[in-house]
Order: sequence, then structure tokens, then C-alpha cells
Amino acid sequence: MEKHFKNWVVFGMVLCLPMLFTSCGNEENDKNKEMIEQRDVEIVSSNIEKSWIVTHFQFTDKCNSSNKLKYQVSSIHLDLKSGKYKAIDQYSLVEDEGSWKMNGNAVELISEKGESVLRFRINKLSSREMEADVIEHQDLLGVELIAKK
Repeated sequence: MEKHFKNWVVFGMVLCLPMLFTSCGNEENDKNKEMIEQRDVEIVSSNIEKSWIVTHFQFTDKCNSSNKLKYQVSSIHLDLKSGKYKAIDQYSLVEDEGSWKMNGNAVELISEKGESVLRFRINKLSSREMEADVIEHQDLLGVELIAKK
């Protein structure tokens, strides 16, 4: 009986061992894929033409607390496609549309209303994240964005 039990234990281990290696391999593949997605990419218009969500704001010293709060509770979604942009604050439901242009690593969003909405300089760009300094804005010094999937 003891020999029979040992044979079953060995048989079970033989069956489970490949599954253990397979699951570790899948986790490793997921980690590798994530690392590839986090690599920096060239700062060109084709690499920023996607849907973004603003996740963090860096404020100027002049930004008052009520404006900071408005930014912090906002959920701004920004779509950049073929020279056009659409921005929606999912919290306040304020929308804006217009065109955008890129000069080097600087981007300018120009509202259909005719005024420049935002100018920023991209410091870091990966396939999933963007960090940028905001240029000549009374409230903002910088923003961080993540790409929507």
C-alpha cells in the first residue's frame, strides 16, 4: 500500500511540475511585455497620436487653492488624432476641440474658439506615458499623462 501511495505522489508531482514552469513562464512574458511598453520612444507626432488621460498636475506658486482643487478632481481625457484634438473633463463634462501642432518636442493645442489652450514641451515619452512641462500657463508647470488602452 505504501509503495502504491508513493507512486501516486510521484505521478502527481510529474503532472504538476510542467504546469508550474508554464505559469512562471507566462508571468515572465507579461513582465517582459510591460517592460517593452515602458521603454522611451522617439518624440514625434506619430507616437503621441492616441488617447491620453491626464493623471498628475504640477502647479505654479501663483495657482490658488480653488483652481488646484478643480484640477485635482478633474478627469481630463485628451484624444490626439491627425492634427485634431478633443479634450473632455469627465468630472465637469466640459469639452473642447481644435487642432494641434508639434514643433520639435513642443506641442500646441489650438481651440476652435481661436485661442491657444495649452502649450507643452514633452520631456519623456514611452508608449504608455508622457511627462511634459507646460509653457506659459498661469496655474500649471507640468503634467503627466497615461495612454488609454
